Amino acid sequence: MKAYEYNPARFRDDYNIPESGNGVPDILDEIKYELDWMLKMQFADGSVANRVAQDDYPHGTPPQDDTITRYYTGPTSWATATFAGILAHASRIFQNFDAQYPGYYQTLLSASTNAWNYLETKPSMYPADVTDKACDLFSVCATSDANDDKRRRVLAAAELFRTTGGAKYHTYFTNNYDDYAGTAQAGFHPLEDNFFDAIAAVDLNRAFILYARTPGARSDIVAEIKSALKNGLDWLQEGSYNNDEDAYRSYMWDGHYVWGSCRNKACWANILIYGIELNVATSIEEENLYREIGEEYLHYFHGRNPLSWVYLTHMTNFGGDKCVMEIYHNWFYDGTDYDGAGSLYGPACGFLAGGPNPAYTGNVSPPKGEPIQKAYRDWNTVWPEDSWEVTEPSIDYQARAVCCDTRFQHTSPFDFSTFHLIFYSLVKDLLNLFFICSKSFLCLTQCPYPFQIEY
Repeated sequence: MKAYEYNPARFRDDYNIPESGNGVPDILDEIKYELDWMLKMQFADGSVANRVAQDDYPHGTPPQDDTITRYYTGPTSWATATFAGILAHASRIFQNFDAQYPGYYQTLLSASTNAWNYLETKPSMYPADVTDKACDLFSVCATSDANDDKRRRVLAAAELFRTTGGAKYHTYFTNNYDDYAGTAQAGFHPLEDNFFDAIAAVDLNRAFILYARTPGARSDIVAEIKSALKNGLDWLQEGSYNNDEDAYRSYMWDGHYVWGSCRNKACWANILIYGIELNVATSIEEENLYREIGEEYLHYFHGRNPLSWVYLTHMTNFGGDKCVMEIYHNWFYDGTDYDGAGSLYGPACGFLAGGPNPAYTGNVSPPKGEPIQKAYRDWNTVWPEDSWEVTEPSIDYQARAVCCDTRFQHTSPFDFSTFHLIFYSLVKDLLNLFFICSKSFLCLTQCPYPFQIEY
């Protein structure tokens, strides 16, 4: 949804899905499919089930053949807060399409406010044991902590204040935005530390940027947010770029090259987007520099990196000459017709692989024992090689990369067949809380992809 808001004109209504041509950008039709599912996760009291999970790893290719049983878990306050924020955000977007989806934005807003009303009855994290009472289900127990729970509430309050202008949401935000002890992540808070970290306390980053752009926001808080954002941009993104601290022009701290390092690269670029959105540059030249630096992170994904990998799968038909062809993914698992350059079809186009991971714990070299940015291998196997630590994609990685592409790629209209989203829906918070089992994705006509999900 953020990507759509950054540049709505990039998203067309003709990607050959059932809703194409209905006057709504196809990405929003896909988001609605996911939102409809989210609405089913809410209980009558406003609380929201933490996730959908299963008692075994999912299996089945194509995915519609996967018949494993899924289960709702119990509600949690952190899932409810995330739900409240996402649906308030979605309500603003779908209000512009009330003719196509009559009353839908009001349904979303009602569900969001009901979730917030439930949170008011649970002012502290709930359940207190930080579980959803279903830790025996696969694959992980979707836990939280008190600070994470409160960060999500701050973001939900910012979203609801932006959507409704309601005083109680504004009050919650202003009372808690600078609760350093109660909202910091691993001791970090963007305002206390006076910069925006790309991967720490990111819900606060988003809440602060949104609040600073909301009519009626307190000018002193807005100034504090802008100051911290500008300080970090000067020091990290702009400073490292001007000092040539990365030979491949997309600087990131060494400690951010971990499992999902491509996601972290996109997060670094997203800080530059925030700088542009809040207009913190001191000149047009500096703002243009933000855009220039942001484009360098896209170049990293597209092959300008130490191994010259295009970290997007199967992009050969679109000009990629060393594309990732194997990812750890249940639909394209090892030995199938969709696994590798030598398979019948290869993987679907455009999944963003996890990326170099020098902390890889498996037994294969490379990536084991390689320099930080070279700790990658194009392969797809199970234990004990544990390829998922390096090549596994995620909706989280994909969504952040799409935000970067939407904002910084300006040569042509945004085209999913080129930037590839097969399975794309809501922003990253959903993945933190729910195991998404949706059949929703775009049918890409230009990719060698032999099956299509039934709606």
